[in-house]
Amino acid sequence: MNIIVVDDRQLLVNMLLRILKGIDESYNCVGMTNTTEAEEYAKNNPVDVAFLDVEMGPLNGIELAKKLTQYRPRLNIIFVTGHKEYAMDAYGVYPSGYLLKPVSEKDVRTELSKLRYPVEEEEEAAPAKRLRVQCFGEFEVFCDGKPLRFKRSKSKELFAYLVCVRGASINMATIASVLWEDSEENPSEKAIGSMCRNLIADIQNTLHEKELDNVLIKEWKSVSLNTEAFDCDWYDYIHKNKGDLRYPGDFIVGYSWAEYMVPRY
Repeated sequence: MNIIVVDDRQLLVNMLLRILKGIDESYNCVGMTNTTEAEEYAKNNPVDVAFLDVEMGPLNGIELAKKLTQYRPRLNIIFVTGHKEYAMDAYGVYPSGYLLKPVSEKDVRTELSKLRYPVEEEEEAAPAKRLRVQCFGEFEVFCDGKPLRFKRSKSKELFAYLVCVRGASINMATIASVLWEDSEENPSEKAIGSMCRNLIADIQNTLHEKELDNVLIKEWKSVSLNTEAFDCDWYDYIHKNKGDLRYPGDFIVGYSWAEYMVPRY
């Protein structure tokens, strides 16, 4: 959470900064005694919460709040003052909260717990995985930043399909219907089983050479991917858009079945 504290007395700024750090050391807190400096800071830096002393000159806290919210419309303003009579004037700018001096840690905690605009903390980024899959545009698989080479083009296509089904187990019949849908040949069931096993073995061997044995999951007559073992741009898109599978751009260009896998806007 990004917080600024503005008071024309440095002693009070320091006191409130100590309280905030005592509540949560991860808070990014900046204290200032100059309203012009505070306005400039808000122009150029993210600010979630502003603790503003009302009685400042020449620009008081209420006027400063009006300026700050021009740059940060969802800024949570918490006014700090020693005079109750300022309360009604303060609410003219729709603050998140109001503190009376002397400020206590309990009061600060209370105001932070009921912010007008709740602050969504960014999730800590997970370490990048060695295997990365690109679905947007041309389909590609990278290991340690370099393209992963499969011996057969159909092996790569099968891997793409397994990425699309996001961890679901796929049997041999489904694999055959997807990969050889447009084929004029009509291979026997025995031939289909042999071709599918060859593709799966190719994927398994390719991953094994890179010490990525936890990616492919083989079961009796079916196969799937461990989606936790690799990064994928489409999976990231789904996560950021709260489960929405739709993507408006190109998706796995080159495979005819791919255009039916993702709904469009």
